[in-house]
This record gives sequence, C-alpha cells and structure tokens, in this order.
Amino acid sequence: MTTTERPALGTMLREFDVLNPEHSDRKHEILAYARQHCPVSRTEANYGGFWILTRYDDIRRVLEDWETFSSTEASPAPSNLKMCPIHTDPPVQTHARDMLNPLLSRKALARFEPRMRAIAADLADAFADRGEVELLTEFAGPFSSQALVEIVLNDITPEQLAQAREISLRASEQPTPEVIGQLIAMSERFLDHARAHLDELPDGILRTIVTGPFGGQVPTPDEQLRILAILILGGLDTTRAAIGAIGYYLATNPGLELRLRDPRWIRRDLDEFLRLASPVGYMARVATRDTEVGGVAIAKGQRVMVRFDSANRDEAKFPNPDQLTFGATRPGHAAFGLGVHRCIGSNLARMQIEIALDELLRRVENLRPVPGARYEWTAGVGNSLRSVPLHFDRRA
Repeated sequence: MTTTERPALGTMLREFDVLNPEHSDRKHEILAYARQHCPVSRTEANYGGFWILTRYDDIRRVLEDWETFSSTEASPAPSNLKMCPIHTDPPVQTHARDMLNPLLSRKALARFEPRMRAIAADLADAFADRGEVELLTEFAGPFSSQALVEIVLNDITPEQLAQAREISLRASEQPTPEVIGQLIAMSERFLDHARAHLDELPDGILRTIVTGPFGGQVPTPDEQLRILAILILGGLDTTRAAIGAIGYYLATNPGLELRLRDPRWIRRDLDEFLRLASPVGYMARVATRDTEVGGVAIAKGQRVMVRFDSANRDEAKFPNPDQLTFGATRPGHAAFGLGVHRCIGSNLARMQIEIALDELLRRVENLRPVPGARYEWTAGVGNSLRSVPLHFDRRA
C-alpha cells in the first residue's frame, strides 16, 4: 500500500458503507488499512452507525462474550423477523442449539447423501457437454436450495416440494423483500400443516421444530417460525457463495484442480478455502453496557460490526493472509463464527460443498475463466461473487 493510497482508504473507512458497490469492491483493502491504522473504526453509513471490528483477537473476544455483546441485534439491517438462534442469547439460544444439533450432525445427515449426490449429478450433467457454465445460477444455487429444502422439509408432497425449491432458489439468488416474504409465508404454511397433521409427521427437522424439546417445552409458533426461517435462509446463500468461490479459485489457480481430486482435500484444504472466502462477511452485536474494545470506548446500546472476513485475513493471525496457503497448519478461522453462535449448520455446509465439488469434478476438468468476464463481489452481508462464468473440458 503506497502513501498516496492511504488517505483515500482512510476516508473510505470513515464512510464505510456495506451497501456501496465501490466500497465492497475494495473492502479487503479498506479492512487491511483498518487493521493497521484503526482496528476499531466508526462509520455512520448504515442503520444508525457501527463500530467496525477488524482484528481477529478483538472479534473473538466480542463473539465469546455474549453477555456484554448481545446477538438480539445480530442483523446489520433492521428486520421484523428475529430468527432463532441467531438473534437470541442464552438460554433461548442454548435451547435452540440443543434441539437442532443432533439433527445436523454428520451422522444424522449421512442418510441424505445419496439424494444430495443425485441432485448435484443431475445439475452437472445438464451442462457437462456444453463446455461452459455460470456456476452460481446453473449449479451452486439450484444444488444448495434443493438439498436444503429436502433435508429440512422432508414430509411434504411432491407439489409442495417443487414450490419450496422454486421459492428457495429465488431467495438464494435474488433475496428481495418480496421473495423473502414469500419464503416466510411458505414456512408458515408448512408449520401450520405440520401442527395439524402431527400424527402423520415423520421424524426429522420439521417434526422436532413443532414438538421440541426446547428447554423442556414446545417452541411457541413464533419461535418455530424463527427457527425454520434461519435454517432455510441461513443455509441458502452461504453454501452457494462458498461453492462459487471455490470454483473461481480453481479456475484462477492452475494446479488446484488436481489437489481437489484427492479425497483428502476435505479434511486437508477446505478450511483454507473457507478462511479466504468467508461466505458470511459480517454480523452485528449490540453492547449491553458501557465497555471497550481495543482501547476504544463503546457505549451501552451502540452496535458493533463483527467482520469475519477481516478476522480471517488478519496478518497477526495468518501469515500471507490474502493467499491460499496449503500444507501449513493454520489456526482456527472465523468463517463459521466463534463462541456460542458458531454456525449450527457447519456440518451440512461442509457436506454440501464436498458433494458439489466431487460431482462437478467427476464430469469436467480444466476449469478456467471466461476471457473478458468480470468477477465482482456483491455488496452486503455475504461474500459472494455476482457471477462465476467458467469454461471447461468434458472429462472422459
């Protein structure tokens, strides 16, 4: 970074707007500048303003201290729907985790693997002979939405399943307020039906949501909606973004494709991809009392923006943080969060990413960028490319 760039980056940091495409395009530069010069920075650009936290150690401290930094305002934007467990603190958050953890373990999810592989295979077969694909809309988005719906809503009719897939796919690719409203209304209908037909409801996530146990009780209808909403919404864009980012890294880093053809890559390399990609860029917390972070006073009621993507590129934690580094032991990343709110769906995300890349690479090889294509990152909470157009060869 040159001296002439620093004033521009400093100005952008003071005015940092998560919805500004120009800021989004340069966010890693801006956040790197913040880590060096002003690791706890103030912006008034979004929703009443935030303190932006950029260093790994500060972020870990905040995420592990839920009593001082509450998750009741975890959404950076105002929302009428407070999802559970993401917008709650213990004990409610603990009740939700205790209820859902057994259903989202790797062992519990194993029964869905054949169906997930079939979905990924069908999608990849549709473009494998064409030599080109837009990876997000033709593969990652449809795969993540279809797999998620079938795992979460495992008792609905084929007609309802088709409707759920369609709405979920639109929510993953164009999460407008109208589409999110349709997804929530769909969730309410499924919950109403499940409660009315409890005797016929098979074991699974939906039955558990409407019956509990939830701290020794049955979740209220409002809690049920908040839980189902986060399972669907939280699992759509993040997995889609991760698959898209890994596809982009494969296409722009010769030699990586061969590495991912080794089945050991899941245990050996996936976390390094997730660290660099950080599919969820940030979340918010609200201070419950006057406190300080990094020597900066934060008043009760003020909100902090916890930048997972900046923590994952902190030079003090990760050598060569802007590069994929394999073969070296890396410390724990923050891509799935830290503390009590660590992502409850991390096992499902890992499983979906593994299956998607496995089935894709069974059919294609020599992934490469489309000449002249622009690979730009979207603004907002997620770290997702706008599109991932790729060329490839059909694998014999």
